[in-house]
Amino acid sequence: MDIKSIIDRIKDLAINGVNMDNIKDLAQKGVNMYANKLFNDLKKTKVVYDGDSAKAAAWNLCKYLDEIGHPASFWDADKYRDEGAGYGKVIIVGHHSLAKDTLKNVGILKYDQYGMKYGFDGNLCVLRASRSELKRKCGGKEMFGTYYENRLIAHEKLSSKFNIPATTGLRVSTRDSQYDLLILEFITFGLSKFLGLKDTQNSKEENVEKMKATNLKKIEERYKNDIKRYWKSDFVFTDALHDDQNVHELDKDELLTGEFAAYTFTVGCYTVRSAKRVYEILENGDGEVPADINAVLTPGYDKEGKIIQEISAKHNTDPNQAFADGFKYVCRAEESAAWSETIKCICTIKENCSLSDETASLFVLVHNMGSSFSVDNWYILDPHGDITTLKIHPFDNGKDE
Repeated sequence: MDIKSIIDRIKDLAINGVNMDNIKDLAQKGVNMYANKLFNDLKKTKVVYDGDSAKAAAWNLCKYLDEIGHPASFWDADKYRDEGAGYGKVIIVGHHSLAKDTLKNVGILKYDQYGMKYGFDGNLCVLRASRSELKRKCGGKEMFGTYYENRLIAHEKLSSKFNIPATTGLRVSTRDSQYDLLILEFITFGLSKFLGLKDTQNSKEENVEKMKATNLKKIEERYKNDIKRYWKSDFVFTDALHDDQNVHELDKDELLTGEFAAYTFTVGCYTVRSAKRVYEILENGDGEVPADINAVLTPGYDKEGKIIQEISAKHNTDPNQAFADGFKYVCRAEESAAWSETIKCICTIKENCSLSDETASLFVLVHNMGSSFSVDNWYILDPHGDITTLKIHPFDNGKDE
């Protein structure tokens, strides 16, 4: 019997003159049920979507909260206005009036990139995406697309869990992709703080180490046969880029000519620099040069260009003095009408278990997807600063290239 049924039953008993003690018992039962429901509702985090584009992202967040042991309930904006406001923790995901007005009241932004924002204060949190701001301030869809793809490198596991596409063009609208990325950023960097979780430093370190070990095992199982066939028969994986990687975004004054976003992170004994860079293609096919970003963003710019992801790296201890000048260029990935290149893996491998991890080489896998077949290229940077390439073709003859 639910609360409404109990109330209706009390009314019937009162009308029919039933003993007051029976009515009191039934009323107390109703009060207890209401109190229990209210208590359970207070424990649940309300996830509210305010706009159709935000619905899928809000649902993913709601499921994720349940999975990590924090019960959540899923609301639309109208229901929340009518019934839900006023108690418990609330996360509003959307771009209509509820999200817009609440974000103003919250007033504390924790993240603000490419028209995507989230902020929280006390029990209120808002995640909002704006297409107009993306177009007006952030270089539009193309710039966001490259930023999106670069950030998904650090969110590979989580994005796979939610079936989030690796590129923005597979969603109905750019705003859908904004919410996809916004949820990943919030879960990774903001959710624990909003919920008030206070893990001990030891448990954090243990979780990171477990995650790194699991990730490294998967990388080894996936690529060990190719490495053994094309490189050396005896080797040990020492580290690999993973989903919760500590990634540092470079400031604008640290960017090179043509770059509009760049990040550094540590893999094994190397610091890796990943950058998105615009190149201008010279007339008559005379090569390419880094473009002036300000010129590219100027209306009327009509020169042919392309966006490249470039990987460079340096050895952190540099035992051979090979990186005295800083980062060494390793490889690049680009897209064209005929093929698409993506960075699939970044890891470190040493030649055998008896050697120090400082002797490891950096391996970067570029996956080239053509119209009829794909090719994997491993680019290897060793501690001496030398670079070699392993080309793995699906129709090769078994010989090293």
